[in-house]
Amino acid sequence: GFLDLPETSRFDWEDQDNYIRNLLKWKSVDNIGGVEEHGRDKATFMLLFDGSDGTSPINHAAQSMMDSVPNYKKSSHPKDLKLRGVCVLTYSPTKSTLMSSSGFESQQMVESNPDRRFTHQQLYDIVKFHSSDAAKKQYKAHDNPLHRVFGGL
Repeated sequence: GFLDLPETSRFDWEDQDNYIRNLLKWKSVDNIGGVEEHGRDKATFMLLFDGSDGTSPINHAAQSMMDSVPNYKKSSHPKDLKLRGVCVLTYSPTKSTLMSSSGFESQQMVESNPDRRFTHQQLYDIVKFHSSDAAKKQYKAHDNPLHRVFGGL
């Protein structure tokens, strides 16, 4: 199921983690970044989970998403990590910082509209995408240093 938490959009990371920890009774809020939508060049989502949960049933949808993400995005987590219980998919568009050749001037660019909203069907489609061959192909194509820096240019 889906639960819309629009009030979290105004939180900084620490406030969001505290809110989710209290709402879902999690011991810790851990995350995996780099979750992509079908056809997007850059990641637009982050997957939040209780890394201390060793007893709830495996969340197969969330596990499929985590398994799709390139290894460099998961390097701070154990290789045999199993996502359990409730997981939260949070919209977190990629931000890129462009610097001048002098290194002093920079400009931050958000890859997607930060105020974007999703229907339940769109979120379902994003979750479902991660169990498809199309997801495997997209993530494989994006898992290289040039794509990480320049996207689909």
